[in-house]
Amino acid sequence: MVEAKNHYFKHLGVSDGLSQVCIFSIYQDELGAVWLGTSEGLNRYNGKDVKIFRPSQGNEGLTNNEINKLCGDKKGRIYISDIDPQKVHVLGTPEELQAFLEEK
Repeated sequence: MVEAKNHYFKHLGVSDGLSQVCIFSIYQDELGAVWLGTSEGLNRYNGKDVKIFRPSQGNEGLTNNEINKLCGDKKGRIYISDIDPQKVHVLGTPEELQAFLEEK
């Protein structure tokens, strides 16, 4: 017989810090953080807080708010696709993410 496990799920909304409730893509990284791609930026939820990352003002990094696809690999890299399907952004460490995106 299969036993059911109790899972806890918290609904997140704008009042919890999300930039937008319309989520296009979700990815959980190797450290357990949940990344959410929305039409108003990239959101990272660590189980307590939501951080919003928006496009950088220069030509480097994300150039659009709309994050359509997220995925990652076992080396900790995160792959991000915005509304430009020809461009995929690759992030490695949290330090690279901080340098790559302008936190708002």
